[in-house]
Amino acid sequence: RAVHKIGLIYVREGQELQGDILANSAGSALYSDFVAGLGWRVDLATHRGYVGGLDRAGSCGRTAVYWADARTEVVFHEVVAMPTRPDDPQQIQKKRHVGNDFVHIIWSENVRDYNPLTITSQFNEAHIVIYPLACGLYRVQVHRNTSNLVFGPLQHGM
Repeated sequence: RAVHKIGLIYVREGQELQGDILANSAGSALYSDFVAGLGWRVDLATHRGYVGGLDRAGSCGRTAVYWADARTEVVFHEVVAMPTRPDDPQQIQKKRHVGNDFVHIIWSENVRDYNPLTITSQFNEAHIVIYPLACGLYRVQVHRNTSNLVFGPLQHGM
């Protein structure tokens, strides 16, 4: 099967710095509902499928969001599910995983637009930013590092 790993990042209201965002250890109820729709939680210690480089012994957390069909496996490197280390302002353990993902899905509850350069890496090719709106709808931004990168059906400005 084809395997993919995708960074899943939660941004609280008022957060704009990489260290603050990576230090999040929980998301809002709306974020949790969104994540539940992406796949199912698997126990990393016993899961027999793809884990995208996450440590099965628990240093990256106990669970990960996973989705699969007959041809594809996807694991989400969810920042809030990984242990936060209070003595590490850069959260290197978390950044090691999301920094190596080609795609980031960012759930942003901040009123300011998310800057795709916030979590710096040479690998991040696409950022899909989802902003929940008070009316129950969502605003979506799509940032790509190259104009040749084509994917869909999400488009910038939806």
